Amino acid sequence: MKPLLAHPPSQANRPVTRTPPESYFRFSLRYWKQIENFGLGEQSQTWFVALLKRLRSLCEITKDRFIQEASLKDQFHYHDIKWDHAPIDRKDFDWVDQEIIENENEYPFFQFSVSQSLGRVVGFFEGPTFFVLLLDPAHNIYLTKYSNYKVTNTTIGRCDFSGLLEKTEAIVSLAIDHGVNIPEHIWCGARGYIASQYSNLVVARVDDDTVHTIDQLISLSAADGTADIVSDALKSYADQMKDIV
Repeated sequence: MKPLLAHPPSQANRPVTRTPPESYFRFSLRYWKQIENFGLGEQSQTWFVALLKRLRSLCEITKDRFIQEASLKDQFHYHDIKWDHAPIDRKDFDWVDQEIIENENEYPFFQFSVSQSLGRVVGFFEGPTFFVLLLDPAHNIYLTKYSNYKVTNTTIGRCDFSGLLEKTEAIVSLAIDHGVNIPEHIWCGARGYIASQYSNLVVARVDDDTVHTIDQLISLSAADGTADIVSDALKSYADQMKDIV
């Protein structure tokens, strides 16, 4: 008689047939940019959630299935860009590598829908990866009779950093208009300083007690600033995790 196993084989150790991850739809924002008529300044949280849900649903299928099944292409309104209906030309994507722009046969540009009413995503494939070029909430990439063949104006969405930089530039411009002489090397230096100060920026909402504790630690010279406190806390957590493991 064979001895009984103290622990039966785990289901997790049995071989599982899976679709290779590299076959599934993937996305890259390497070439994404906001430009005139393709800005996100008016979009709400709801729109961004709808976009992320759409991308997630595509990540659940393979690229081959997506481009071969007519029903999927219809569902996602997927087709190549009709340049005679677009307010821009392929050559206007001047932030994209030139060899891609000049090779339309190998890198055709496509669009698919965020939803019926929430606009389109524009980009191109390289392997299973879809490189996003533009997000088009106003349906400007394909002008139709419905829009009277006219674009819908959009504004460029701003993050905290770009907003700060924009306001600083406006103040400098106003000062110069009122006769204040600001040497170019000083302004360029200030611009670089702002950029360096906001690199690797982490934003987090905390309660009043936490803010009070941070202020106390800094006032008692226990830390040079919030960044030091966060860094030391992370190191402490990392050391504890090593002990646990």
